Amino acid sequence: MNNILYLIRHGENPANITKELSHKIIDYSLTPKGIEQARQTADFFKNTEINYIYSSPLKRAYETASFIAAAKNLNIGIIEGLREMNVGDLEKDPLSKKSWDSYFDVLRKWMDGNHEERFPGGENYKEAKERMLNSLKTAISNKN
Repeated sequence: MNNILYLIRHGENPANITKELSHKIIDYSLTPKGIEQARQTADFFKNTEINYIYSSPLKRAYETASFIAAAKNLNIGIIEGLREMNVGDLEKDPLSKKSWDSYFDVLRKWMDGNHEERFPGGENYKEAKERMLNSLKTAISNKN
């Protein structure tokens, strides 16, 4: 028996349209397009064996997972660490080119190997990686 872990991105939400950076403060529900994307994702997995479903606590992620969970008659486990990257103060800043430049500057530094660089008031690469790995370990612990 092969064990497979599927990672699914949430459907569209208003922050995708407005290009807002989000982590905890900005927490939108799915748009009508996002709802359709979630339905399509559930349909895609209709003949796939799925035993567990986990989501971040964010509305967009939970709502996306709920379509799959309903189709599979499964509950959704919430794992706090599955949130988006903690962009810190950038989430509080008004939407601007400056905020996005700062965001991409941090990502470039991470790709160049500077994993200590952090988002202002947020996390660095090492912290984000550890948080995600711990979340995945939580999801698969004590499972076949």
